[in-house]
Amino acid sequence: MHLPAASRLQVTPSVGSGKGHLISAPALGWGFDAMRWMLLMLAAVFVASCSEDNCPMVCDHRDDNDSYDPPVCTYIDEPLLISASELASPVGVAGCEFTFDLSHIPIVQDHSFNDLEISYMAPSTCAEDVWLLNGLTWRWEQVDRYSGPWCGAAVGEHYKLVSDGVSEPRQYVDLASELKMLGPSIWDPKVRVLRIHPDYYRLELPRDASGIAFGHGVLWVATRYNAGGTWHNSIYGLSVEGQILSEFAAPSKYAFDLEFDGEYLWLADGSDSVYQITTTGDVVCRFGVATDYPGGLAKVGGVLWLSEYERPNRVPGKIYRIDLATSCQSRNGAILDSLDIPGKWSRSLAWTGASLLVASDSLYELSTDGAIQRAYPLPVSGVHSVAWDGSGVWMLCSGPKGVNGGTKVIARFGLR
Repeated sequence: MHLPAASRLQVTPSVGSGKGHLISAPALGWGFDAMRWMLLMLAAVFVASCSEDNCPMVCDHRDDNDSYDPPVCTYIDEPLLISASELASPVGVAGCEFTFDLSHIPIVQDHSFNDLEISYMAPSTCAEDVWLLNGLTWRWEQVDRYSGPWCGAAVGEHYKLVSDGVSEPRQYVDLASELKMLGPSIWDPKVRVLRIHPDYYRLELPRDASGIAFGHGVLWVATRYNAGGTWHNSIYGLSVEGQILSEFAAPSKYAFDLEFDGEYLWLADGSDSVYQITTTGDVVCRFGVATDYPGGLAKVGGVLWLSEYERPNRVPGKIYRIDLATSCQSRNGAILDSLDIPGKWSRSLAWTGASLLVASDSLYELSTDGAIQRAYPLPVSGVHSVAWDGSGVWMLCSGPKGVNGGTKVIARFGLR
């Protein structure tokens, strides 16, 4: 279904927007009630952002020589999903338009919510459009669509975190605390109202990503996508605000985790190789590794640490210490020794300057002799890669734990 151009408003996905800052300037011509509602929302955001428990924090221990400003972030031991309502079903249905009454939900009444999770049943035919009515502009805005090579004919339940597509989810709840959804090919829609930590900071991704690294104020992102049945692997350079600074083709068949050593990028291939490449994509060194499941890379001097995601038959992998000079010369990974992976598996590694960060069922801080120094419970789900920027850790993940439908994003946290 396509709405007339006059009733559509294209939404640009938010980039680097803190979840607690979700209110746009009011449109001209609003009445007194609308302005009063806006002021209440602003007051609620101020209270939510500056309460004793949730005061905005800038990650500390920043190197004064850094040329970038770390964004406000949460600490890794803080919950990201502060509260969530029960699932709400529509109270009214008119054709393919669904109306939800959210007035009974406390975080809607006090305007402290800042996100919405919508779910519905639909056939995955790449033809469904889902629209929400903007309660401020009274225009329908598209918040979900299906396209690309992953569509099929099966019917299933679909989830969408509204903030993954727009910067201000609260604008879809009107003055009467109603939300209106339009879906020509969906049924059994539901809505859950969420309050995400106001200082949760995340960036959206240009493609489906598999690994990240950090250096000189740049986030390096390894991505892959399937166009026309052929896999394409790319590496992007992003600013800490999410702007694309550079892009080049990865030399790998299956781009996985990344590492940046201050001069070169190191890329783990999803089959059996590690690449040393320039920041424009030229291959400097390539050597094979005896694993088909590389999990992560961390370079320390002339040594590269390589973790296995797992071994065949789900046997836990190892973290290998590889001599780079010998490996690049012989084109075969020269393993010096290995460590046991804490937890069940490891998708990624990072080096803090003093210890290894190991992404597993928790985030572990590991000494180079394998001793666990600290373990941090993960506040996000689906952690694929981690990167250390000198004062905080970036995580390639699927958003806050307890939330369905989150797409892959890069989120930043402090450790304490």
